[in-house]
Amino acid sequence: MLAQGQSIVHTALGLGFYDQSHFSRTFKKFTGTTPGKLIGH
Repeated sequence: MLAQGQSIVHTALGLGFYDQSHFSRTFKKFTGTTPGKLIGH
């Protein structure tokens, strides 16, 4: 979803996360980087 241009917020909510910070913490745990750094924000 991020690679397709979706915002972090819309991606997080679309995947069932409670909020953006919950998504970001989980994303970083699995990838070693934050979604914002990955997509250049």
